[in-house]
Amino acid sequence: MEELRALTPVRFQYNEDDSVHYGFIAEDVEAVNPEWCVYDQDRLTSVQYHELHAVAIAGLQHALDKIDELEAKVARLEKIIDRLDGGK
Repeated sequence: MEELRALTPVRFQYNEDDSVHYGFIAEDVEAVNPEWCVYDQDRLTSVQYHELHAVAIAGLQHALDKIDELEAKVARLEKIIDRLDGGK
């Protein structure tokens, strides 16, 4: 999860293309995890976005699990508050 937090999504356009793209700066990704990058003769060339899909989904699953846990905790605390308030 911390690796995902370290990445900064960017919006950009290629010089020869007017359409908008979204992604990451390859050097920033390399600093987080070089395995997510493509190299040509030891020179960084791009990001392996297909590698990030599974990592992002795992991070999302972790976040959803945490949300479920926190929602259950809030529900328990609301019941306690209701009992303390006398069911008002």
